[in-house]
Amino acid sequence: MNGDVLKQLRDGTCADGKTLKRGNLVLIGMPGCGKTAVSQRAARLLRVKRYDSDEVIEAKTGLTITEIFEKHGEEYFRELETQCLKELLKRKNTIIAAGGGAVLKNTGLLRENALVIYIERDIKGILSTLRGDKRPLLRENPEQRLSELLEERRSLYEGGCDVKITNDGSLSDVSKKVMGVYYAYFDY
Repeated sequence: MNGDVLKQLRDGTCADGKTLKRGNLVLIGMPGCGKTAVSQRAARLLRVKRYDSDEVIEAKTGLTITEIFEKHGEEYFRELETQCLKELLKRKNTIIAAGGGAVLKNTGLLRENALVIYIERDIKGILSTLRGDKRPLLRENPEQRLSELLEERRSLYEGGCDVKITNDGSLSDVSKKVMGVYYAYFDY
């Protein structure tokens, strides 16, 4: 995070000149980049509400994400994800951890209604977090699949965010960076 980004946030604009909407932070990034853990810690320390779109979808449907993919397919899941994000973005002063594929259909929605932070993390770090995970898109050869997903999505993450934070340290360090953006943006 550099001084120019913080100045833009304080001024209420981004590099592309758009006016930012106050109210919510949305964390985007690859599965396993740290969105869930960072959102939990930052929300607790900031004393704001926190939502994870995947958790909300599972609670509403009574199915795991894996079960939704198996029974109904990815397209159906993406529709649920869009509806979930629309509902969550109506709330204010929240941190939302969006699913890793949320940028496939929801970049405009997210950027119009929140400050979007891309949590960037290298494949090695992601694999250390996801070891033993049963995510539907990572069943076979997770390292290769993660590399392919990152290649497919990198431009969406980078083009769909207002701020990029690299997760190359501890959970505490990344959470502090998110909190720094929150304080700069909301000017508290």
